[in-house]
Amino acid sequence: MAGLALAAVAGVYSHRNFAINTDVATLISPDLDWRKREIDFEKAFPGRNDSILAVVEAPTPELARQAGDALEKKLRPQTERFISIRRPGGGPFFDNNGLLFLPTPEVAKQTGQLASAAPIFDILIDDPSLRGLTGVLEFGLAGSQRGQYSRDSMARPLNLVADTVEKVVANKPATFSWKELSSNEPLAPADTRTLLQIRPVLDFKALEPGGAATDAIREATKDLNLAGTYGARVRLTGPVPIANDEFATVQEGALVTHTGTVLIVLFILWCALKSSKIIGSVFITLVIGLSITTAVGLM
Repeated sequence: MAGLALAAVAGVYSHRNFAINTDVATLISPDLDWRKREIDFEKAFPGRNDSILAVVEAPTPELARQAGDALEKKLRPQTERFISIRRPGGGPFFDNNGLLFLPTPEVAKQTGQLASAAPIFDILIDDPSLRGLTGVLEFGLAGSQRGQYSRDSMARPLNLVADTVEKVVANKPATFSWKELSSNEPLAPADTRTLLQIRPVLDFKALEPGGAATDAIREATKDLNLAGTYGARVRLTGPVPIANDEFATVQEGALVTHTGTVLIVLFILWCALKSSKIIGSVFITLVIGLSITTAVGLM
């Protein structure tokens, strides 16, 4: 009885004092020269080792951007979960100044295309509907008849529009991309993705430090119905999700493993002792020893 009482006290002490620190950076002394430089670098460029990269992918660049904007607006007010959210290569700054980062010939090419397409934009601004789109096509055909460009050059844009209209008529999921229409090349996979670099609030007392943040992102994706509204899917990568997966392996199959261990120990005791009373006494003694050992180790 005294042993059981001592084991109970030790168990309560272990429960109250057991803690875990999942910040692997604390395993290395901060007094080392190279570690000091690394800490200074992390302060100057935060987010290198504690970020989540949310990859928002949709059928078209426009849908990917809209889905990324919706997810960002949903997550930004959750300051208890996220420190900062930004879009690499996107956002208000790049919306206003993006052309400044392109080579001069590319800027001249794009501005020239925009200037030549001004009449088309005027039609769509006045009537942003299927009727306006028909007017754009009529304008294009009229230009080919006047010899401004060949009719063969109209084949690709007409086929893109036709494919979309046919899918709509057949009650199938249909998408249409102005970026694809205005480009001379097919869309690359990177064109249909929007990236969100997210710095979460990490809880190093939890087994998965960024678990709450990743759960919040997945919950926001579900609440916004990004798959149904934009046909988009969201995947998470980066240091934090990878670390979460690594730490999560600690508890995978823990119940099965522990139960199997206990059964094996009991089986070995039965093979050796052949007495249920003695086996019970040995097993209780083993549990008491584990409880007291754990408490002493924590002390």
